[in-house]
Formats: sequence, structure tokens, C-alpha cells
Amino acid sequence: MPSMPVTRILHHSGFFIKHLTKRALPSLLVNLAFLLWVGAVAQAEEVQVTLLQLNDVYQMTPTKLMGSTRETGGLARVATLKKAVEKENPNTVFILAGDTLSPSLASSVFKGKQMIALWNQLGLTLAGLGNHEFDFGPNVLKQRIQDSTFPWVASNIQSAPEEESNQLGTIPYKILSLGSIKIGFLGLLTPETESSSYTGKKIAITDPVVAAQKAMAIMQKHHVDAVIAITHLYLDDDKKLVQALSAFQTPTADHLDNNAKNKKPLLKLVAGGHEHIVLQSVVDGIPILKVGSDAAFLGRYDLNFDADTHQLTSLDIQLMPVDETIEPDPEIQASINQYTTALNASLNQTVGQTTAPLNARQQDNRSQETNLGNWIADSFQKKYQTDFAIVNGGSIRSNTVYPVGSITQRQLNAVQPFGNTGVILKVSGITLKTLFEHSVSLIETKAAGRFLQVSRQVDVVVDPKKPVGKRIVKLLVNKKQVKPTDSFSVAMTDFLAGGGDGYAMLKHCPRLNTKRNSSTHSPSKEIDILIEALKREKTIHPAVDGRIQFL
Repeated sequence: MPSMPVTRILHHSGFFIKHLTKRALPSLLVNLAFLLWVGAVAQAEEVQVTLLQLNDVYQMTPTKLMGSTRETGGLARVATLKKAVEKENPNTVFILAGDTLSPSLASSVFKGKQMIALWNQLGLTLAGLGNHEFDFGPNVLKQRIQDSTFPWVASNIQSAPEEESNQLGTIPYKILSLGSIKIGFLGLLTPETESSSYTGKKIAITDPVVAAQKAMAIMQKHHVDAVIAITHLYLDDDKKLVQALSAFQTPTADHLDNNAKNKKPLLKLVAGGHEHIVLQSVVDGIPILKVGSDAAFLGRYDLNFDADTHQLTSLDIQLMPVDETIEPDPEIQASINQYTTALNASLNQTVGQTTAPLNARQQDNRSQETNLGNWIADSFQKKYQTDFAIVNGGSIRSNTVYPVGSITQRQLNAVQPFGNTGVILKVSGITLKTLFEHSVSLIETKAAGRFLQVSRQVDVVVDPKKPVGKRIVKLLVNKKQVKPTDSFSVAMTDFLAGGGDGYAMLKHCPRLNTKRNSSTHSPSKEIDILIEALKREKTIHPAVDGRIQFL
């Protein structure tokens, strides 16, 4: 029973005392005592469990949302809100629905270690895996899980058959006793992680629905009163999940009671992530909730249970803004400051040297061959050992020329700030011709990010005076004319592979590194590829060598 009606009853009783005679007062005091007893009983009939949710949190500090001048988020602010909620209700569970180890500028240096340290300090209760947890490979993820003071719940993670135990250290489900209520938690990760990140040889991501049904059956045997799914799936997959788990029902007070009306779905809530925007949906009465990204909002869900039957009677949902009105927690802020200082020191370190000025000018990289574009494309090709590599000019940022001499990590991050991941596609000769025609379709503007920089294996000759779609005069790979029936392995970013900058023709090309069985094919962020190349070469000699020519 909600507490507000009880408060209202007691408030009205007090009002009447002011207007009664002394003769009537003893009788009223008896009635008031009865009301107080009723209120106490009513309050005892309810057990409230509060769930706090975040998902897709990559940044320690506040960030600006696209198109906004206000800074939102920041884990020090989250700590302040969490402490306030815990004072209201000790039965509070704080969860993360995946994605925190990567990508970010800080994680490019600390490999997600800073996020785990802060989650530990914040007192995170449970975490689910997101696809970006695997960005540094399974060995780094395993170490981060070992560093965690909270469990990671992953119901659809499976190790290779010959392995006796979970390779990562995750658990398939978790049951928490909160007051008199037992709540089970399962965790589900999108299977596409195997192609978008680096799961390695020994980790498989199984069907989320099948894994969830297995975990539900086990938790049902443990007589849980409710189940909450922590997911990192697309919303459509969350909806399918809810429908598939509808057969699992809550127990009734009488175990012999088979009346369907007295039973309700055991799954009470899906706390999800992955899309990076606030999403809310309801399927068969079960809410699916996602709270954006980078802690712009903290989701608060108050689950109210009947203390006798343990049935959920109501669910209150609130999105709590994490903005400048929230005072940062001083202890968490001090820890963030320490990592920020260390990050700045690392970014200012010299990674390598260049014997030629590096041309990062925006117009040049979007309209012609540049020495920086060549070096970046060559670095991708060497990393993945493909037939060749392509880099969209729009991904090369900072719009400056870096002088001869030292190159710092800060400069490399300015050149490649997006955090895209390298992938390998199998591209046919006919698609390749279409791809390069698209590259130069807006060449006259000298501003289109679709213009491709290429690795040394490619020779392209362009006639910008010809109509769009007929501007590629010559296209060679390893000095051989490209034929429609040819097939090539091409390294690029996941942004391009997903159709970014209008490259829709790439969305249907097979990914050759769906199962990454070697470190060579492990995905890396653009920045990591450049750092690795520069550390290997120590001194680079980038030049324009005529691989892209105009008539």
C-alpha cells in the first residue's frame, strides 16, 4: 500500500484534534491510536526496492550533448544522486546495462581501468556486458572483471567446449535478497559483438532468448519473486525477449493455486542499453527502459511489492537529470581529477617523429591525395594485412599542418577523434568501381567527407569533368586493372562499413573478420592503429606519391 494515503489519514486526524472538546478527546485518542496502528500495518504491507540504472557510460566527466551548450553527466554528480536515493531507501540496487570500457580518450590510454576504479568507488551493484567491453580483447576484459568489486552478469556468454570454466569471470545470473523480496537478474549481450568487437577464439555469444529462458528456469527454481533483465540489445530484440519470457510466471501464495488470474509474469522490467538515446517501451505490460548515454540521466525505478504475497503492486519510473544543478561528490571528483592529470601527462608524450609536415587540412583531405591520408591508409593496410585500405577524408580532422619533428598522442587524437573501429570487408570488383565513383561524386565542392584516401596498393585516375558516375578513368590494385569479377579484402572503419558518408554499397559486403582468430584481425580504434604504427616505425616519412591523380 502506498505511503501517501497513510500520511493523509494521519494529517486529517491531527486537524480534527484542534476542533474537539476535552470530553471528546479521549475517544478520539483511542481512534487515533487505532489509525496509527492501521498506518503501521499498511506500511508493513509494502516492500519497496529501488533500481538505479545507467548504460553506455564512457566518460568520467560531464559532456555536452550534440547541439547543446549545457554539460550533462559526470560520475561525481551521479554519486551525489545515488547517495541521496540510498538514504531514502536502503534497498537500492545500482546497475550498469553495458558499455563503459571503451571508447573514450581516457580509455585509449588506460584501457578502461579508470572506469572500473570509479564504478568500484561508486558502489555499483551489478553490471551487464556491452559490445564495447571487448574492444581491447578478451584478456583485457578478463582483467577488468577481476578488478571489479561487483559481479558482471552475462547469461549468453559461453566459453569453448574444452574450457571447464567461464573464461571471463562473468556469472549467468544473480539473485539478491532485498528485504523479504528475492529478485533475480540476468544479463544479455548482442551476438553481433562477435563481428563488431574482439571476442577472441574461446568466447561465444549465444542466442539471447535461449540463454534467458535457461537462466529464468534456474531462478524460478530458486523461488525468486521477480526477475530484471539487464540487456545490451537493440530495442526490437528486447521486445522479442519479453514476449519469449512471458511463459515464466510468479508463484502464488498458495502453491496449489493454478488460477492464471493470480499469476503474473516473472519478468518485471528490462533495463537496457546500446542505442545511446532515451527509449521507453511496454510489451505485454513489461516496461523496457534505456536512459541514453554518458549519464545524462539516471534512471530510478521504485518497485513496490506486497509484503505478504510478494507480488509487484506498482512501479514508479523517473528519469533524473544529471546536470549542473547537482553538486559533484568530492571524493569521486578527487579520483576523477587524478585520472585527468595522468591522462594529460600521457597525451603530451611523444609517440614518434615525422620528417615531413603532416597535412591535416580539411579541404585537402576531402579533395586530393595527402601525405597524412596516405600514411593513415597504409597504417590500416599493414595492421590488417589486407589487399588494400581506404579512409574517408572526413574522418581526418584538426584542419591544420603539423610541423616536422615530434608527434604527440594528443595530436594523433586530434587527427582521429571519433573512436571508430577497424574492420575488413570482402568487396567485389563491381562494387569497388561504384565505391570509387561515389568517392569523387562531389569532388568539385572540395568539402565532401566521402572522398577516399587510399593505401599504396591502389592507383586511381579521376576525370572531374565527366558526369557523376563516370569519373573513374582508371582503377588499379597492385598495378592490375580491376575486373567486375575480382574480389578484394579491404580494411576500413566500421563507420564506412556501416554505410557512413553515403557508402550504402558497403553495408551488404561480407565481413572477413566475423570470427577473429588471431591478433592480426583484432579490431582496434583508429587512434590505436596510428599509435601502433608510429611506435613501430619510430620515424615516418609521409609523402604524396601519385596514387590518386586527376586529369
